[in-house]
Amino acid sequence: MVPIDVSAADAQKDESLQVASIITHGNVLFGARSLVNDKPLYEIGGPLLQAALNQATSQGEQPQAIASLDGLCEWTTSCIEGRGSSDALDALQAEDVASFEAVKAIATGVPRAGHSVVGVGTYRDGEVGWKRIA
Repeated sequence: MVPIDVSAADAQKDESLQVASIITHGNVLFGARSLVNDKPLYEIGGPLLQAALNQATSQGEQPQAIASLDGLCEWTTSCIEGRGSSDALDALQAEDVASFEAVKAIATGVPRAGHSVVGVGTYRDGEVGWKRIA
């Protein structure tokens, strides 16, 4: 999403002109975020969400959204970084490395090795892990 006086072409050349983003993959929406430090997404993202919903339903499918829970992600990140502890997270790391790596990517927002985004596959791979630690 860009301010009304900025063209999409200009925003693609200069990412600093962008104010919010959301990723759509078919009928799935994910990765919504504000790109402006002092503005939360709920204040500026309405038009972007509406456009994404229109795109997601364009083929007649029901839209689905995937989202991270900020508090749970912050707590999980603190445990991963050694500032907290979780027996369930430790067990997940020992027993299911793929799921642990997906949970870590979702919690920190840093894509897994060999991936360029935290996308639908990461959320799919982390689902069981999140259920175990939540």
